[in-house]
Amino acid sequence: MAPKHKGGTTGLFGLGVKLKDLRDFYVDQLRNLYSAETQLLEALPKMEAAATAAQA
Repeated sequence: MAPKHKGGTTGLFGLGVKLKDLRDFYVDQLRNLYSAETQLLEALPKMEAAATAAQA
């Protein structure tokens, strides 16, 4: 039998992420998605230039 958690926080998938409730999980995921989107938008022009550049 698995031990019961004490308190209001749980580890998510054993990764040490402490979340109080489902809302915290949702907000954390939204922040991760926003970060990934921002990084992608920054990288896309560089990727486009590299893909269209003539190879020497």
